[in-house]
Order: sequence, then C-alpha cells, then structure tokens
Amino acid sequence: MKLLVISARFPLPLEKGDKLRLYHQLKYLARDHEVFLISLADEEIEEKWQRDIESFCQKTYIFSQSYAQHVFNALRGLCLGMPVNVGYFYQPSIKRRIHQLVGEIDPTAIYVQLIRMVPYVKDLQVPFMGIDYMDSFSLRIQRRVELGGLTSLFWRLEKAMLTRFELSCAKYFDSKFIISDVDKQHLESQGIDGLTLLRNGVDIEYYRVDQDRKAQKEYDILLVGNMSYHPNILAAKYLVEQIAVPLRRKLPNLKLLIAGASPSPQVTRLQNDWIHVTGYMPDIRDAYANARIFVAPIFAGSGLQNKILEAMAMGLPCVTSSLVNDSICAPAEAVREANDPAAFIDAVWSLLQHGDLDKYGNVGRAFVKEHFGWEGCSVPLKNLGAYHSNKSS
Repeated sequence: MKLLVISARFPLPLEKGDKLRLYHQLKYLARDHEVFLISLADEEIEEKWQRDIESFCQKTYIFSQSYAQHVFNALRGLCLGMPVNVGYFYQPSIKRRIHQLVGEIDPTAIYVQLIRMVPYVKDLQVPFMGIDYMDSFSLRIQRRVELGGLTSLFWRLEKAMLTRFELSCAKYFDSKFIISDVDKQHLESQGIDGLTLLRNGVDIEYYRVDQDRKAQKEYDILLVGNMSYHPNILAAKYLVEQIAVPLRRKLPNLKLLIAGASPSPQVTRLQNDWIHVTGYMPDIRDAYANARIFVAPIFAGSGLQNKILEAMAMGLPCVTSSLVNDSICAPAEAVREANDPAAFIDAVWSLLQHGDLDKYGNVGRAFVKEHFGWEGCSVPLKNLGAYHSNKSS
C-alpha cells in the first residue's frame, strides 16, 4: 500500500532519539509498503542524507523552518490554545502544502510521528491513520516541573496544555503507538486507550566492539547524548559535580568523556584537563569503545534511553537511575541503579575497582540482543495497514 509518513524532523543525521527511531521504522515499513516521507527541518538537509532515505523510500518532501519562524509559530500557537511543544512546529502555509501533497500521493494510510504533527493531519480524510506518540510529552514536562526553579510556573501551564492535547489527539487515529510501559501507563491514566507498545531497538551488528576498537581505553566514565537536551545537560552537570569530582579524591587519575551533538555552554564549561567534551562525533561508537563504564544520572525526561541500549550493545557496564531502567528492565549485572550521589559513587567505585567489566558487559550485550533488536521491536508496525478502528465516536 501507499504509506505517507509525516514527521517533525528529518531522520538524518542520527543525533536525536526521535530521528533514530524514525530512521529504523522507515526502513522496516519500506519492506512491505511504498513509503513517502514528509518532514519538517530546522537545519540544512544534505543531499547525501536525502539520497540515503530515498534508497528505501519512494520520495521525500522537506519543509524548512528557521528558528525565528519557530518562535513566531510558538507564540501564534499559544493564541490558538496549542502547547508550546506543538505550536513551535505548526505553520499554516506548510499545512496547506501537505494537504496538496496528500491529494497528489493519495495514500492508503498516514503514519504520524509525535503529537507535534497532529495539527497538520487532523482534518484529513484517509482510510487509515496511525500515530507514534513515542513518549508522553506531559510526563516529560511533569518531571521538569518537579525539578522546580524559576520557570516551574510556565512548565506547569505547559504540562496542563499537553495533557489535554495528548488526549484530544487520540480520536483522530486508528492505531496509537508508545515507546515504554511507563509512558503507556501514564497516557492510559489520562484516558487514552488502545495504545500499542512499540519499543526502540538497537542495531546489534553496528554497535559492537570490533578488533580495531579494542585499544587501551582512555576514559573511565562515559556519558553520551544530545547535549542541548535539558535532561542530558542536567545529567552532565550532576555527573561531574556530584559523582566525578568526589570520586577523583579517591581516584586521582579518573578521566571522564562527555560525547554528543550540540553541547550547551553549561556542558562545554565542564571541560578541563580530565574531562573531555567532544561535541558531535561522526561515529559515536568511538566514544563507547574508549571508555570503561557508562554512567547516566538522568532524573528528567520520558521514553526509553537509546544511549543505555547502545552502551550495553557495546559491552559497557552501566550505572543509571531507576527512572531510566524502569523502561528497560535490564538485569543488575548489566545496569546498576542509583538514585542519589552516594549510590552513584558506590556503584561506580565498585565497578572501576572490583568489577569484572567484561563479564558485566557481556551480560548487557546478551540482554539487548535478546530483547531490543530493531527487527523484533518493530513487529507491531506489521499491523499498521490493517484497519482496526479505535476512533472515538
């Protein structure tokens, strides 16, 4: 069938979780369907990226939006009653063009990634509509509210608007997907039913330590992520200030690597003679291969953390919060849970000084290979084209 996928971001480069998820879903869907992709973009899309996607999709259509346009969109969206997380991406002129393309493509089904794109499609009449909520935006913002701070009032208002918007979206779609049990339970508590679990996966063959990467590891601790994303910024600061600095009193040669695209000034300021902040890396496997353990003190956000799956696939023992592991349910040998500085320090100290890192790493790799391969995680998408209406009357 003809399947039109509509997303808020172009899937390449793979430096954000939603783009990674979309990329692998497109490849899976293109096996059985004629897939067309409409994407918004806030960066210049290189021709090689477009060629990559069109090697398995029929055609891609890209609509660029500048930062100034995004800000204007958000302000206009607020006037229309949209949450900032949604209005930021909504532009009426693009909606008109998308509707024209829908008429030209004449798809049997439309698959939308994220609630951000719902204003573009809610008025369309097609035989089948599916949405990937991915994670719950209202849950993510609720956790940001819990952190407090000067902006907490704004985030409380945004959370209330997102809760209403997530619920209102459900009636437009025949199939609804969600990334984790935690997010699923949250949306169900808000009155959204008919959700299908659609986990993220990891490319087991890509994320592996080959002979060329088995050199002496330069860093003891690694954190990976998009370093402009607020929960990752908080995690980087927490890792340095609450964990690594105290640990270095016991381990004076401790070295820390913080890797990932677009580091904010708060992150780049953490760099010193024993902390290296890389910025974007063409091959993030080089970061995983150059560290002994992976530590992610994440206490905000929602969804499922790809960085943990990638670290385990690369054979790294992990230490993270129960918030993160609740969505993965990895065994304690592979992922140690910690929820305060003392627990993180104890876990990291124990691993670095007394842990059988190869043994724990092998347990983690075996776990993700069994439970989080993209092939198995994408199976729920097989039913995307089968009409089973969950629409509200």
